[in-house]
Parts: sequence; structure tokens; C-alpha cells
Amino acid sequence: SLYGAAALVAVVDSQVRVGFGVKEFGKGRSMVPTLTLFGGMVGGLSAYAALQEFKSLKLQLEDAQNRVDPWLEMRQVTVGGQVAAFGTQAMLGFSYTARALAGSITAEVAILRYTLYMGPLNWIIAALGLVYLTAWFFEKTPLQNFLDNCCWSKVRAFDLAPIAAKAQQDELDRLYLILYTPRLSMESSSEPARASGRSGLSF
Repeated sequence: SLYGAAALVAVVDSQVRVGFGVKEFGKGRSMVPTLTLFGGMVGGLSAYAALQEFKSLKLQLEDAQNRVDPWLEMRQVTVGGQVAAFGTQAMLGFSYTARALAGSITAEVAILRYTLYMGPLNWIIAALGLVYLTAWFFEKTPLQNFLDNCCWSKVRAFDLAPIAAKAQQDELDRLYLILYTPRLSMESSSEPARASGRSGLSF
């Protein structure tokens, strides 16, 4: 939802600046550049979204009961980089917007400096996005990760040493946990109350 909100702000920014041709808001010396204002909003929303995803991935790695998928670890590192990159975009946007609003620099100078810094930062954001998509594509599901590292997998097929009964039982318990984790769903509907005095609610 947060990434969608950031994309929506970017669409509004494009419509305001390109569609309506509005480059600045305000009057006199306190002019607010639309580019830096919307850029800061996009960066802030994206940074907060990436931070929430980073926390979610951290919980997934902490809850892993067997070998951790290296692609999941790479995805977490990439999201950490995205937090820093989007945070930098938000800081640049809001700082130049505030300086232009305070009248310390003109709107044109704010736009010029913001564009100057965002040039290389956009390349970093694009590279992080490419790495993220690659890690997400190769990331394994919990069941795939289990099957790749269990006692009868190809990874451990070359080790002919006997496997302890407790280790086998632990792996079987993990498999049961993956396969039989309950998934609940509920459907509800409501109807107007009847004259009989019954509530008319059904589940």
C-alpha cells in the first residue's frame, strides 16, 4: 500500500508538472518547487515502505528453523540499501523545499541542486531494484528450502554417515509444521432483522 501511495504521488507529480505546467507554488520569494516537494513525498513514502519490509524480512530470517535461504538474506540487504536510498531522496526533497520556502535560495536553484544529486541517486535506486527483483525471483519457498537441505536431499546425499534419529524426527516435525500450518478464512453476511426478533446475522 505504501509503495502504491508513492507511485500515486509520482503520477500526481507528473500530471502537475508536465500536464498542467506548474513548476512552483506560492508567491514572492517563498516559492515551493513542485519537483522537490513531490520528490520528498515519494522518497519518504518509499523509505517507510522499505523499512517495514526490512523488519518483515528480519522476522522471517529469525524464525527460520533450518538453513537460511541466501537469496532471502540478499533481499534483506537490498531492502536495507533501498531504505537508505529512498531516505536520502526524501531528505534532499524536503530540505530543498524548506530552503526555497524560507527564501534562502530561489526555486530554480533548489530544482537545479535537487536534480544534480538525484541523477546518480536514481541510478543507485534502479540498481537496487534490479538486485531486489533477482533475489525475489530466485528466493525459495520454505518447503523448497526444507527439501534442499533435509536428510534425503541431494545436498546431503554425498554424506553417508548415519543420521541421528532425533535429527530425522526434528526434520519430520518441521515438515509437518510447513505442510499443516492452519490457514483460516471466514465469510460473513448480514440481513435485515426479521419481525420474529432474531438478529438476522449469519456466519
